[in-house]
Amino acid sequence: MAFSGLAVIGLLVLGVIALTSGAVPFALGLALALVPVPLIAIGLLALDRYEPEPIKLLLFTFLWGATAATLIALVVNTMVLIVLRIAINEDTADFITAAVSAPLVEELGKGAVLLILLRMRRRELDGPIDGIVYGGLVGLGFAMTENVLYYSAAAMESGTEGLVGTFIVRGVLSPLLHPLFAAATGIGLGYAAIARPSAARWAFPLIGLLVAMSLHAT
Repeated sequence: MAFSGLAVIGLLVLGVIALTSGAVPFALGLALALVPVPLIAIGLLALDRYEPEPIKLLLFTFLWGATAATLIALVVNTMVLIVLRIAINEDTADFITAAVSAPLVEELGKGAVLLILLRMRRRELDGPIDGIVYGGLVGLGFAMTENVLYYSAAAMESGTEGLVGTFIVRGVLSPLLHPLFAAATGIGLGYAAIARPSAARWAFPLIGLLVAMSLHAT
């Protein structure tokens, strides 16, 4: 049931991107967004090769980032941007959305599935390495769908030159950013899973989330 719901959300998000960008830019964007995914996923799974996590949970985490977290970010950030552009000038609105709203909304959206795993499947998220793996995968899924949006928009607005430039910046120079951000949240939750004092179980997730948001904002 959960996978079906995520699939519906994913189709909705991709459908919106396709409708706004056009068939050819969308197809190019989707193809390029998939390029770094296998390599990064293999690297993340290699970190946990001595105690591999259930494939079903790994896939669910990745899909959450690619669908639910992306939809939350798309809706909330768009609403914030619209309101700010009405209230203040466009450049300031764009900056606040990118540097404040996006880090808050996106890291909370990605971190939600990690908190669910900690609460529902504590045996599977039982340390910082697990937090890195699950956090990295949810960030990877998010980055993949977000890149479809950026690549499609670049292809539609600026043609081949814009698409290639955007791919170099996002797909070649910075493909690990979203996995890194979410991994920080995962590390905090991983330490919380093994912490004894109750104060530490609250503090570690908060610290991890604040690090993720700070890195993202920077």
